[in-house]
Amino acid sequence: MHRVITIMMSILILSLVSCSKKKSVEDMLKEETKITENADINKKLSELKTKLASAKDDFERSEIHSQISEIQLEKGDIISSRKSAIEAVKFYPQSAFAHYTLGKSLLLESRLSEAETELNTAVSIDQKHAPSWYELGNLNYIRKNYTNAVTMYQRAVSLNKNFYEAYNNLGSTLYVLKKGKESEQAFLKVQSIKSDFAPLYKNMGLLYERVLNDKVKAAASYKEYLKRRPNAPERAAVKFWIKALEN
Repeated sequence: MHRVITIMMSILILSLVSCSKKKSVEDMLKEETKITENADINKKLSELKTKLASAKDDFERSEIHSQISEIQLEKGDIISSRKSAIEAVKFYPQSAFAHYTLGKSLLLESRLSEAETELNTAVSIDQKHAPSWYELGNLNYIRKNYTNAVTMYQRAVSLNKNFYEAYNNLGSTLYVLKKGKESEQAFLKVQSIKSDFAPLYKNMGLLYERVLNDKVKAAASYKEYLKRRPNAPERAAVKFWIKALEN
């Protein structure tokens, strides 16, 4: 699970409550998909725990605990994820993966100093571990150390050319720094890697509207966002932005 930054607007967004309490077919399909995904996650966890019992050495135990930690994060169980990551570090302190998973879980708990220590340990063990640089970028973004965040995201994408989440967060951070063209290039890179990544189009819309002053591209980006995420919770606000741009 990667933390993805979505640019926030400094305006009040009104939430519109539907009068109908009936679930749409799409909502029911989403619920069924969620149930299936949870079953798959639980199956993976069960398989890893069985594998853990027969692990041949501490390195393998560490790797399995790290994998369990990542799946628990995917499930949204941050506390269990941290506990599994602590076990991973305990079994093999020289593992960059173990320190990374611990750092990521600590970051999601907003324990920033501890997270920074673990993530720095990960990159000191393996300087080519792109996910750790990415999470260090997120940590610096949270602290509003935007220039440092840019450096960390750039390091991540230099190591993994297809790391679209890192390109997205790089673009979002450059947006905050008012570096419009650089932000656009980062977002276009996301589009070339994963064109169906919905949050990208909202971010691009805000960039074109607020920084690059291109109303046509802004409206087109917002429309693409709604096309890919028709039930977005902020869809009413996005439709309002489109209407304002086209008037």
